[in-house]
Amino acid sequence: MSRIGKLPITIPSGVKVAVEPKEVRLEGPKGKLKTTIPPGVNVKVEGNIVRVEREGEQRQVRALHGLTRKLIANMAQGVSQGFSRVLEINGVGYRAEVKGQEIHITLGFSHPVVFPLPLGVAASVERQVIITLSSADRQLLGETAAKLRGLRPPEPYKGKGVKYREEVIRRKAGKAVGSAGARSALGQEQMANKQRDIARTRRKQRVRKKVLGTDQRPRISVFKSNKHIYAQIISDDRGITLAAVSTLSKDLVTKVENIKGVEAAKQVGLELAKICKEKNISQVIFDRNGFLFHGRVKAIADGAREGGLEF
Repeated sequence: MSRIGKLPITIPSGVKVAVEPKEVRLEGPKGKLKTTIPPGVNVKVEGNIVRVEREGEQRQVRALHGLTRKLIANMAQGVSQGFSRVLEINGVGYRAEVKGQEIHITLGFSHPVVFPLPLGVAASVERQVIITLSSADRQLLGETAAKLRGLRPPEPYKGKGVKYREEVIRRKAGKAVGSAGARSALGQEQMANKQRDIARTRRKQRVRKKVLGTDQRPRISVFKSNKHIYAQIISDDRGITLAAVSTLSKDLVTKVENIKGVEAAKQVGLELAKICKEKNISQVIFDRNGFLFHGRVKAIADGAREGGLEF
């Protein structure tokens, strides 16, 4: 048997139950209700207990067994205690007022909305934004509350509209918040780049206080951009550049045309060592110019050492 359908229904005090061949009638302090008994289902009254039984095991009959029992139980509670549903109105200038059997609601439209209450449903309003609907008929109460909410369902950005008191609205971030977040991310990236440049400048200045190139042992200074890398041989005694090599040099353009990154930087180091040998320079000081010693900067140093320079 159905777990719901086999449960007995206790008749509350003050409630009268009348079972007819095709319907059940209940009468109590809150009103009168009736429901139809579907085929294959029997309703019996035994003292202050109502029992719902089914005649067969057909699929439809089994489904209607529990449904009929639940409908009768709701009717018994409705005519004795009644049901209520609370709705809340959110929004600047949104308010409601009960006038007779109508609810006059202002929901941001060009005109107030007049919502007629069906017979058997009563309404009350607190602080102009809390609507309480009450009725003995649970199904009619639910339909009325749903229609009232449907006048202006709550939107997810500001939460404006009519909602059930227990309803939780999942809020979304609007486009303005999204664009602000994008601007914030862009600002953070720019700030990180600026801080990285400041740190590099500080390293460069710290090293330059200790490293000086001479004619006998000049200084190799490197610089890199996103695409290219440059190296200079500098004599700080005379303040002149003895030679310069980069991935844009005429002698290297054809060599590095099909290679990039670390391999291209290594070719710059080899070409730099070749020029130093032509100028009878075997010992140098390597100045990474504030850059971290890895990647292309390290590749230039490896190429220069491979070419015969000592540092």
